[in-house]
Amino acid sequence: MVTQLIGLKRGIARLDEYSLQWEGLFEKEKETLQSLLGDLKVDVYHIGSTSIPGMIAKPIIDIAVVIDDLDELNEYIKDLEEAGFIYRADHDTWEKRLFIKGGEDYRTHHIHFYRRDSSQLKHVLTFRDYLYYNQEPAEFYTKFKRLLAARYPSDRLTYTEIKGEFIDRILAIANFERERGISIRRVKDSDFHGWLRMRYKLWAECPIEEHIKEINQWLSSPETPVYIAECKQHGLVGFVETSIHNTVRSSIGYIEGWYVEETHRRIGIGKTLLIMAETWALSMGFSEMGSDVKVENYRSIAAHKRLDYNEIDRDETEVKFLKALTSRNVSIL
Repeated sequence: MVTQLIGLKRGIARLDEYSLQWEGLFEKEKETLQSLLGDLKVDVYHIGSTSIPGMIAKPIIDIAVVIDDLDELNEYIKDLEEAGFIYRADHDTWEKRLFIKGGEDYRTHHIHFYRRDSSQLKHVLTFRDYLYYNQEPAEFYTKFKRLLAARYPSDRLTYTEIKGEFIDRILAIANFERERGISIRRVKDSDFHGWLRMRYKLWAECPIEEHIKEINQWLSSPETPVYIAECKQHGLVGFVETSIHNTVRSSIGYIEGWYVEETHRRIGIGKTLLIMAETWALSMGFSEMGSDVKVENYRSIAAHKRLDYNEIDRDETEVKFLKALTSRNVSIL
């Protein structure tokens, strides 16, 4: 049986393995659009998951057409529709117009016309480029989409809403790295001494031998990652250590250690480290993230609360926190 390369019934959340032919299908539509739009000054980009090599995706080609003034498009609508591009005026906004190709039962293309100064355009291109150049977040996104599609195969609305929250996390990391010049990445063996230095500042009461032992354990346990914040000028400036805890209800992601150098606080490093840890947890199918803090560490307690970690328990020594990783607190597994 021959499988269609693209096309999906509306409302269905089906994912296909990456196909090299998706890029060719984009190029074909790009030529068609440029021909139809004549002398209109446009830039045409392949966007969405079908544009990212190796990424699983809904078999629908997403295309961004960038134009200075959306009103200039009006005189071309008839020609576009005659060529099979259906105008969805109900989706109009000040910065975007939408055309689709294919009917309700077999949609094949989404054509997004954006104003050149559109913030949405900036977001879709930033997201695409970040996953193109960062393998681990791309793998997280792939795993997360598989989980969602298996959980909500006929509920594309919920699938899209929860996926959108994951996308927002990736965008937050990408924008932070671009604006601050600080990368958030998985720890490497070569980070040993910088990581040790920061750990000792966070837990000075812990013997150095114990720090070394725990670092070696994390380096040999890739299933529970550690993420590092690295500044080009100052080297390693923060970290977050993760683990998996089993509760009565389910397994959850857990923050075992979270630290930012004093000289680099209050610029978003701690927040972005937690966001990266949360993307890992979501890719594992966890819908909650836990953490605990020594009761005297009032700054860390306040920071947890600012980042939507809810206090669930407290005793004489520590405060426990829990955060729902989706706004609807729905099941992922």
